[in-house]
Amino acid sequence: MTVDATAATQYTGQATKTVNNSAKPIMGKDDFLKLLVTQLRYQNPLEPMEDKEFIAQMATFSSLEQMQNLNTTVNGLVDTISNQWLPGMMLQQAGQMVGREVAYYSLNEDGELQTLVGIVDSVEVGQGAPLLVIQGQRIPMENITQLGRSVGMETAFYAKALDKLDQLATLLGADTEDSDD
Repeated sequence: MTVDATAATQYTGQATKTVNNSAKPIMGKDDFLKLLVTQLRYQNPLEPMEDKEFIAQMATFSSLEQMQNLNTTVNGLVDTISNQWLPGMMLQQAGQMVGREVAYYSLNEDGELQTLVGIVDSVEVGQGAPLLVIQGQRIPMENITQLGRSVGMETAFYAKALDKLDQLATLLGADTEDSDD
């Protein structure tokens, strides 16, 4: 196939300017299609493009279009995961830390890094990420260095134990009163 050299050079120069002036990839599907049409328009009628060449160029165009569609789909999936699923999962994880003792690092008044221990009172969302509220301070989850037991479970255990001791004391007190009679 023979293409008019002036037309091809003119088109190639336009495509190069377009690429250099924007953040587009080197050759997109529109550029490829324009080049194919330019080749067909300026081909030598005595030596037309062979079927094999045309089919190969169309297959390349189809592959390029499918890759761009796949890229669009993957980008949409990444956006969905990043903007919808991930924050919900992080909030759920942070919510499970309420009532637990944690070790975390924080900067003191002098700007030095210190490790503190406290109980997570609640969870707030700030700047798109969960913040653990510990003794009135908002601590990012990435500052947590250690996770301890749930204080709520220990408190419930001790409350039940004290209740049982009170019941036992009452029973023992009633038995000693009965034996005095």
